[in-house]
Amino acid sequence: SGVGACRRVWLDPEPAAHPAALAAIADADLILLGPGSLFTSVLPHLAVGEIADAVVASKGLRAYVCNIMTQPGETDGIDAATHLDRVLEMAPGGVDVVVVHDGGIEPPALAHYAAQGQEPVIVDVAALEARGVRVVCADLAEDDQVVRHAPEALADVLEPLAREGADRRAESASAYPA
Repeated sequence: SGVGACRRVWLDPEPAAHPAALAAIADADLILLGPGSLFTSVLPHLAVGEIADAVVASKGLRAYVCNIMTQPGETDGIDAATHLDRVLEMAPGGVDVVVVHDGGIEPPALAHYAAQGQEPVIVDVAALEARGVRVVCADLAEDDQVVRHAPEALADVLEPLAREGADRRAESASAYPA
């Protein structure tokens, strides 16, 4: 892992989860972790133990959308597999699918980010799969100076995952009648 990269997130004291949040997770066809800053947007939710437990127990499909670029002081030098490791430390077994960017990034944007010490997150599909997840690769970067997920491209990836999650939940419900 990179010098200066964060290792973990915790909340002290740990808050109780809101019952409506737990109900929504239990009822979700697709639980989406990300996109967003790993240590300041994704992991803090999982630092609430009841939330992490609900994600792990979910019958829906659980997807982690990995950032396209590293973030200074947060994920310096951290590859996609290490991003996933941090999520799985908080919610063991709580990810079924990892969505990663697979495509070009405009050279001016790369130069802009390099000047700030940021680089594309390295994706090793085999390393991700070795962690027991399915990897969905797609060209997700917006063609812009700011490298972020293009909403339409991300939606194209997530819509079939939501349908798959709905099918999984339906199969689970019919296998274990109430």
